[in-house]
Amino acid sequence: MAVVVEPTLPFLATDLKVGSHSNWVRLFPLINPALSVYNPSGRAVLVNKSSTDYGDVLISAIVPGSNLSSKLLEESALSAFALRNHGKDDATALDLVQALASAEVPLGPGVVVVRSGSKSRLELVFRSKTPVLEVDVVGDVHFDHVLSLLSNMRREAKRSLESITELISMFLKSAKSTTSVFQTSKIGEQLSRKRGLESLAVKSAKESVFEDLALLLESSAICTDSQMDIVYSVHYANTNGLSQLENYLVAHAVSEYLTQRNLPFYLTQSAISSHADPARGYAISLCVLHSTLLCSHSRSQGPRSARNASPSITTIPSTSASTEPDIPMFLLDESVIRVRIIAGCDALIANEAKITEYDTIVGDGDCGYTLRDGAAQVRSFIARQATLVPFPSVLNALVDDLEVSMGGTSGALYCIFLSALSTTISTSGSFADALVGAQTHLLQYTKARVGDRTCIDCLVPFVEGLKETGLPGEALNLAREGVARTERLEAMLGRSAYLNEESTRGVPDPGAYGLLVLLEGMINAAV
Repeated sequence: MAVVVEPTLPFLATDLKVGSHSNWVRLFPLINPALSVYNPSGRAVLVNKSSTDYGDVLISAIVPGSNLSSKLLEESALSAFALRNHGKDDATALDLVQALASAEVPLGPGVVVVRSGSKSRLELVFRSKTPVLEVDVVGDVHFDHVLSLLSNMRREAKRSLESITELISMFLKSAKSTTSVFQTSKIGEQLSRKRGLESLAVKSAKESVFEDLALLLESSAICTDSQMDIVYSVHYANTNGLSQLENYLVAHAVSEYLTQRNLPFYLTQSAISSHADPARGYAISLCVLHSTLLCSHSRSQGPRSARNASPSITTIPSTSASTEPDIPMFLLDESVIRVRIIAGCDALIANEAKITEYDTIVGDGDCGYTLRDGAAQVRSFIARQATLVPFPSVLNALVDDLEVSMGGTSGALYCIFLSALSTTISTSGSFADALVGAQTHLLQYTKARVGDRTCIDCLVPFVEGLKETGLPGEALNLAREGVARTERLEAMLGRSAYLNEESTRGVPDPGAYGLLVLLEGMINAAV
């Protein structure tokens, strides 16, 4: 994982007027046409009538105007919000209720108003004869976490103010968070991050996330006499512009950590822009909820109860004690694997110039170098291994190595796929099934699909072809056809998306072509 730690903002916050309340009130309806501005008591409130679902408790928020969260644009469940002006003219909970009424939005069972404040608070009051649950939380990541919970809680709980009160109460009792800011200074030869008062080395994205989650689980408060099943709600917030794929690597590490420990969880994400402090970093917030309020989307072996699931790091399995077997359910020949991997890497290294040529025309010109360097790293890693058994463990170790050494979009995609493959190999009946499982996992972390002119145009035909026919040669032919189609496709993602179709016509997508070279080298290897 490569992290940009130097601020690269082209304009000062004063130039952009990011703290201007009136500017954002005008801008938000342009960004999201579903928003309308209402002015009860002369204070602007933005209402989204399309987000309301009759019978649900309405969710609203009052947020600072300087630290803007992606939740304000992405949160479909947010019926109304106002930006704080940090003065006596700030909007109130009553303003939000009146704005919703003016927009003729049915107030249903009541309204929740979430605010970012200096002290946590939960109070049920009445505003204009409407029951209003006023929630104050401390910190941007906790603010985003609460909004995410209110959006993703169980359907039946959204209709009950009592259930929402229970959810917020549990959040305020158990929520813990950790915030890391990347620094320009190094610890030895490694990047460093500041977490609280500590300066820590960044060896890999996964190791940093594992350290943070261990700390949070150790300190999270769980009512140990409860007999109810629990779910760990985890929210990850990227601050000031980590790349989307770097965000996916962090999210994947969260998922891997909790899945290995058989802890049922629900993961949500957001991005926070703070021009007051442009340093880049991330934050993780964790709380414990009853499973009656939030459904787990993890692959754990069943729900955990507070009675038998202490969060202490001393009572949960270690990283190596995965709940999933480490032995494949199908035969893998170690010598064949080694030969095929080496042959694929050699093919990539030999074709770097051609991949670079394609990427110079339609991309940043670095795809060939990235794949070449990644292939060289894999080749070196495999050569250092006395044995490739058990293969899932070897793949996991390889991903840890590549996370640090292989950058770019390609590096992140390959790491996510290989990390997922290390799991699916242990749980699938065939190698084709394992590839399908890894591909399904990868597609959760990227918007790219077949036809978008990316490496997915090579990967999906190969994986699906191998699953359908069982013949590697036939799957490879389908992958070739997929790469050939990219010569006629208009790019939808990446730098190529900024070029017109004429500029990319006749040139295959470099990432797809590079993957094809890798697959050809592996399948055509003399074994």
